[in-house]
Amino acid sequence: MLTGRIGQRLQHTAAVDNHFPPDCPPNSVLSKNARETLMCSGWTRTHSQIYEACEELKVNCADFDEYPVEIQLHLSRVGWYQCVDPGRVIIKEGHLASCFYFILSGNVNVTLHSTVDIINTLTAGSSFGDIAILEGTKRTATCYADGWVELLTVSKSDYIELSLRQSRRSYQATKHFAFCMTINVLKFWPLDELKTLPGICKVCAYKPNEVIVKDSKIGDWIYVVMTGSCKVVKRFIDSGSKMQLMKRHITTPGIFANAQHASTPLKKTSLPSMPPPQGNQQEQFQDSQHTGSHTVATPESLRKSYPPKQFLIQLQLLQPKDMFGLSSLVYKDEPSVALVSNGGECVLISKSFILRHMTEEIRSKAARVIVQLPSQEAMLKRIREHQSWNVHKHSILKRPL
Repeated sequence: MLTGRIGQRLQHTAAVDNHFPPDCPPNSVLSKNARETLMCSGWTRTHSQIYEACEELKVNCADFDEYPVEIQLHLSRVGWYQCVDPGRVIIKEGHLASCFYFILSGNVNVTLHSTVDIINTLTAGSSFGDIAILEGTKRTATCYADGWVELLTVSKSDYIELSLRQSRRSYQATKHFAFCMTINVLKFWPLDELKTLPGICKVCAYKPNEVIVKDSKIGDWIYVVMTGSCKVVKRFIDSGSKMQLMKRHITTPGIFANAQHASTPLKKTSLPSMPPPQGNQQEQFQDSQHTGSHTVATPESLRKSYPPKQFLIQLQLLQPKDMFGLSSLVYKDEPSVALVSNGGECVLISKSFILRHMTEEIRSKAARVIVQLPSQEAMLKRIREHQSWNVHKHSILKRPL
């Protein structure tokens, strides 16, 4: 049997998992702000407080850092900080499980059958307490603090929810991998890595008119439309005196037909106006008013705040299985374009993964499938030609017979 102060604690402490003094050790690994955040109610924590606490937890706990970012933020919201003084029992063999623990600092000794023999010592950065929760059994060992110990504690119910989230995430990852396997151009890459390497593939949902990518040359992801649709648009700043796009409504049918993705027929091109983004508000592209066909239009209320020679043109309408961002890696001189959601989901694949495996042979094969967008000068030339033709056509129609 254990003797001395530690033995007395093991024998007489009512080891209810979540009852510890709120004191902090002499040299806490967490800042005062992080400790205060993690000691207050989870529902009162602000997004900035959760983010800052999460950053400190990642630095001080390797097991915590292994979780995906969304799970880390969830743990930072529901978990709470506890400090355990030397010798205090954290969990006791035979008791019902109520919490899961991350060790932020200090060591935790593990014993069996209330004996003095230490069968294991858990160090800072590790975690414990999950087996009894997941299996629905009583604690199979006793754990006590070997010196001052700092913990991030997660309740049983929150840990079970966390496990369910990870199971759903694993199922979704398998589903998304199967979807990527149906994309012909992606078959040139070793897609098996999407299942084994964390962080190189994910799925995001976007609202209608949400700007997904402002510049195709900047960013870390390739986008594959899984559900819904997206539009590819290009911003122009025209200095020519003949470009009077802001003065009249002009229909513009598909003048960029050869710039469309090989798997998607080009829709009619539209030139909606876009007010400049303000602050951190969600950016949106507002459709211009039109009847019958897509048109160029600038609301009178926006003319004063938006430069009259800037406009957007829709180049492509991406349907499920169409991609965005890969052509800018295959063709180095491709113009910069933006991606806007019409509502739906996209599979995101890391550009670093694509580039790491893109040999000249793969680049050549991909170039046979992906059609390059025309240059900005070619786009402007076609716009001017089409507009000149429309002006001439309208002038002819207005002549008296």
